[in-house]
Amino acid sequence: MYILPLPRYLMLSAIAFACVFTASPSLGQKSAEEKPAPLRHLMALRLGTNLVHLGPAFGLDFTLPGAIIAPGFSTRFTLESILFSRRDGLLSSLDPIGAYTLEQVYQNPRGGSKQPYFGFGLGIYNGPLGEQSGSTVLGPTFQNVSAFGAKLFLGTDITSTTSVEFALHTTRQTTLLTLQVRLRL
Repeated sequence: MYILPLPRYLMLSAIAFACVFTASPSLGQKSAEEKPAPLRHLMALRLGTNLVHLGPAFGLDFTLPGAIIAPGFSTRFTLESILFSRRDGLLSSLDPIGAYTLEQVYQNPRGGSKQPYFGFGLGIYNGPLGEQSGSTVLGPTFQNVSAFGAKLFLGTDITSTTSVEFALHTTRQTTLLTLQVRLRL
């Protein structure tokens, strides 16, 4: 996977284009029995932890109601900030990684309200993902770059507004495991 520095406006423009393209009605037709998601549950707050490098993980995700590729699938756009700790002797630092992913989620459309779901996402990850660029009093520093990455996740609904999700994020040089609670707003 090729890592390249991208300006933030270029990343956000590419993501916005992908969202508009994915929301096109030509991608999938809704079946007669499939009901659109209620407007109050199109956004979710994400709170959790990075399991590998021990740091907080939080963000928002937005379900795109018109972007359905097949029965049981939904599309969502996720903005996450995943902090991870780097240790160098006695010193440690928290480094943030921004993850902007477009995801496909599958959940059995005939099941009840409390059931598992899984999916994958592709997106842009931004943060200290590059080579070590130097060393300071607080420890080594890493190049801030943008990289394409992927996400695999598995979750389950606990209530109609709460779910728990385990995710594997991977880029060329970084792998992150997160455990998050999703609170639908």
